[in-house]
Amino acid sequence: MENKRKTTEEYLREMISNPENCANMLDFIAWAKSVNLSVKKTNQSKWSVAFKGGKNICWLLLKYGGWVLIPLKHSDFSDCDALKEYIWKSINPCNKCRSNTWTDCVKPRTICGKHFENTCASIPLEFVNPDAEKLSEIKKVISTRIKLHFGG
Repeated sequence: MENKRKTTEEYLREMISNPENCANMLDFIAWAKSVNLSVKKTNQSKWSVAFKGGKNICWLLLKYGGWVLIPLKHSDFSDCDALKEYIWKSINPCNKCRSNTWTDCVKPRTICGKHFENTCASIPLEFVNPDAEKLSEIKKVISTRIKLHFGG
């Protein structure tokens, strides 16, 4: 019996119910690889996106029947007016998970000029099923971070 491993595309098409959401995640993965970012599956539902041989930029998770892009530095998005409203809707409130053991998870912060009292200290932003237009803006922000990281 042949044990055939599924490709990332086959796996995601099975796991993400909405074809457009699946296509957007596949597009983001292809784009990340095209700009020389490393995309590695870390478990059944999580991928890390990182500078080659370096620091993570974001996580991609299968969640809520779709996918979630979690930027690791919300400050990268502080000057992104095009995404401001979307970012505010994507704030992840503290749910007292205590995953951040060195502090009381609840962390007040200002994101894109708006103050939030109750954000998760570990994961302040979760972009749930970003559409093609939002992904385009997210890619611009990540491209700026790449340029800053590599000095180009």
